Amino acid sequence: MEEWWKKYVNLIPSAGIFYPEENWCNLSSSQGYRIQTYRFSHSHPKGIVFMFHGLRSNAEYLSYISKFLYENGYTVLAMDQQGHGKSEGPRSLIASVNYLIDDSLKYIEKGLELYDRNLPVFLLGESLGGCISLQLSLRCPEAFRGLILLAPAVGVSQYGEGIAKKFTRFVSWMKPNMRLISRSQSKASKNPSFPDWHRDNPLIDKTGLPIISANALLQGLEDLQKQVKNIIVPFLTIQGGKDYIISAKVTQWFVKQAKSADKNMIFYDNLYHSIGAEPEIDEILQQILNWMSARI
Repeated sequence: MEEWWKKYVNLIPSAGIFYPEENWCNLSSSQGYRIQTYRFSHSHPKGIVFMFHGLRSNAEYLSYISKFLYENGYTVLAMDQQGHGKSEGPRSLIASVNYLIDDSLKYIEKGLELYDRNLPVFLLGESLGGCISLQLSLRCPEAFRGLILLAPAVGVSQYGEGIAKKFTRFVSWMKPNMRLISRSQSKASKNPSFPDWHRDNPLIDKTGLPIISANALLQGLEDLQKQVKNIIVPFLTIQGGKDYIISAKVTQWFVKQAKSADKNMIFYDNLYHSIGAEPEIDEILQQILNWMSARI
């Protein structure tokens, strides 16, 4: 049978691009599940980049970005969070964002054991991966040269977040096994092939987000917002005006509040949430590379 992704080559940037190394190290989550790891590796890289995917996504969605950075001299290490992609665990079930942060930190520590400790280390996170990257920078700011944040999950509208928080806490107590109805992907990207690619991708959970996970995510966003003034690591944020998941206004507020003296935000009026599939991705990657090059 023909591989499902072949019809999306040249339509979705990551389609047909795979990490040359998978499961290159043994890694278990805080809750005891096997974590899938990926790598594009140089023997003498100019720097190390750790990639963190978004909610209900996986590392292979970031393979186009990873390959680009590898071709420009960086070693790139990625992982599927517990319950995502090829990692073990109940699909999309997140008891606490802190578990994901712990697992990500464990992976970073394990990965850096193999490379020169003097190399600059960057974190690149998309959506939920952006939230995780920011939290990692709060735990050990001295470890990272910079963060690249693609439509980072730093909050929704303040009014909407308050209503959602009350709802999810009540329902998670009443019906802990409930899942939210999956939303259409037609507004996730203006790439016309994205909804079909998302539907056909066997690594993406389409059963609906567990209400427990929704509650955990909102708590994670609240925790991050409380610490925004403690963020000191340099960062570059890419945000779109057509992002229906992450509020551009909240992202702008977050960038303004962060204490970092080296912070940049690139805003595209017509950019949607799934930046890795957007037509502007090559232009964005060049801007990311320029930003990183100026900091190594």
